[in-house]
Amino acid sequence: MGNLYTYYDTKEEIFVDLVHLLGGKIEVIRQRELLPLMETLDAESLKKLARAIGRIVSTNLDYWRLMYIDVVEFRHKHFIHSFREIAGDLRTYAGAVIRNSRVAFPAGVSPSLAYTAIYLQFFTYFLSEELFGAKRHLGMSDEEVIEQLVLLYTGGRIVPDKAAGSVGQRRKK
Repeated sequence: MGNLYTYYDTKEEIFVDLVHLLGGKIEVIRQRELLPLMETLDAESLKKLARAIGRIVSTNLDYWRLMYIDVVEFRHKHFIHSFREIAGDLRTYAGAVIRNSRVAFPAGVSPSLAYTAIYLQFFTYFLSEELFGAKRHLGMSDEEVIEQLVLLYTGGRIVPDKAAGSVGQRRKK
């Protein structure tokens, strides 16, 4: 262990290298596994996105632990930028996806914000379940939670194809 300080002067330098190493790995995963699932806002796509987020969280717990270490040890200075970037990137990305979406959001609701919120809520849910060991903390299975969150954020509404010519309908179960 003492040999580490041959290469690093401080604990923080070790931490920063770990953040960059694991952060790069997470970014590759995000590009490869999440972005392709974020091309539409329909309920089934959102459910697939949620399941993928669950897998990513559970198989990369060390990365998420680093976030909490950053808060406690370094006053969140190594991760705070990523939160701002992710939210901004999601709003921008969502804006493009929403233009082609069949999900009808209530008047006055920012679809980009709703999409960003559900994406981050999926992460929060799975972090609580996996990282903190709070299994079934919402009182239901992962699949039930995913279903409920998707319904909450989409209101179960879709806009039919323009060819169908009708106005928004409730999603059928």
